[in-house]
Amino acid sequence: MKNTMMKESILTLVTAIEKRMVVYKKALVSSQKYADNALSKVFQQYYNESYAFSKQLIDDFKLTINLSAEGKIVKMQQDNIDHDRDLYSTIVACRKIEDLCKDSYLDAIRDLDETFISQSFRLREQAENQYMASNHINTLLDCYRLDSQAV
Repeated sequence: MKNTMMKESILTLVTAIEKRMVVYKKALVSSQKYADNALSKVFQQYYNESYAFSKQLIDDFKLTINLSAEGKIVKMQQDNIDHDRDLYSTIVACRKIEDLCKDSYLDAIRDLDETFISQSFRLREQAENQYMASNHINTLLDCYRLDSQAV
C-alpha cells in the first residue's frame, strides 16, 4: 500500500513539474516580447530545471507515463499565460505553479518509502532547489509590485 501511495505521489509530482515546464515556456515567450533578457534567462533556467527534474524522477522511480494515467492522477488548475499579458501577470502565474510544485514535493516526500535511499536523496535535493526557485519567484513578484507602486 505504501509503495502504491508513493508511486501515485511521484506521478502527481511529475505531472506538476511538467505543468511547470509549460508555464515557464510560455513565460519565456512573454518575457521575450517585452525584451526583458534577465527574466528570459530566469524562465529558461527554470524550464531546463523542470525538464531535468522530470527526467530524473521518471528514471529513478522507473515510471511509465501514459496519458490515461496522467489524467486520473490529479486535476490541477493551471493559469494560461497568454502572450499579451504583462510581466507582472506572468510572474503571478509562475508563483502559482511554484506553489503547486512545492505542495506536490511535500506530498511525495511524506509518502516516500525511505528504503529507496538514492531516490530519497535526489527527491529531497530537487525539493530544495524548487523551494529556492519558489522564493526567487516570490522576490521577483515583490520587486515588480514595488516597481509598479513607485510609478
